[in-house]
Amino acid sequence: MCIIRHVLNHHNDLVIKEAEPVSEDGDGFKAIDMTLLRKCPSPVWLHKPTSKPKNKRRVAVAIDPATSTNEQHALALRLLELSRSIADSCDSRLHVISCWQHYMENYLDRNIWIKIEHEDVAKEVESERVRHQEALNALIDESQIHGDTVIHHLHGKADDLLPKCVQEQDIDVLVMGTVARTGISGFVIGNTAENVLQSINCSLVALKPAGFKTPIE
Repeated sequence: MCIIRHVLNHHNDLVIKEAEPVSEDGDGFKAIDMTLLRKCPSPVWLHKPTSKPKNKRRVAVAIDPATSTNEQHALALRLLELSRSIADSCDSRLHVISCWQHYMENYLDRNIWIKIEHEDVAKEVESERVRHQEALNALIDESQIHGDTVIHHLHGKADDLLPKCVQEQDIDVLVMGTVARTGISGFVIGNTAENVLQSINCSLVALKPAGFKTPIE
């Protein structure tokens, strides 16, 4: 609470903090860090120690190009810009991770009463993949970031695939957004983001969209 009130009173643009230690080989973040991620109005950088030299550290950003509001779109651009800047000070390569899934896939798999030809489902899924890929490419182009970029366009649930990709790519710093809606005091992290945060073991830089209202007075 003291940290958040200090940020509010002094209009700080970034909070950098060493992540609270978790159990050996444990993932995720402890209560005080999660409180900052949920309620701090400024971006939060939670650092986890690493033995890698700075020029070998890998940076990734988690992006959802399927934005439905101006705030979400602006946040996605900020995530790309900030992660590019961090990557430039590390190994210079930016890993862009974006997960996609057709909204009907799981429903159709579970519901035997709905009869849709496999080929029709496959066409719909492929169309969604193309739409998502094109939206991601357009977002990256709009951000005007430059430099070495590796895109991981993953088919499936972000809860499962994002932490797995972070581990497989040996990512040291993950940049992601933690708020889905603005203007509602205390409405912060959705289930997907919560699950991701408790499944990673790297440093985290978390941003919220403009208009976020902290519940702290």
